[in-house]
Amino acid sequence: MYFHDAHSDWLQSISEVGFVGTALLGLCALVPLYHRRRSLGANLLVRYLLAGCGMLVLYAAIEFPFGNRAVVAAFWMTFFCAVQYSRLDASSERRA
Repeated sequence: MYFHDAHSDWLQSISEVGFVGTALLGLCALVPLYHRRRSLGANLLVRYLLAGCGMLVLYAAIEFPFGNRAVVAAFWMTFFCAVQYSRLDASSERRA
């Protein structure tokens, strides 16, 4: 079932896939953040990338930015690049 134009992206997600599906979608972002929690704040670039992702997530509470596939692709690419960069930065510090 597809509901056209709920009041926000999060309500749209809940109406389409339910609370469990929305929680699983949130876990796609929370699990990598949990595993990299110690190294995420060490680099300024990582903080800026994650702050941009966070602003987009907050904006989704009042509007529909994730209705555009390009925004979804850019969000996930930015998010996982930030997580991967924090991992690479932490491993290079351990070697030095």
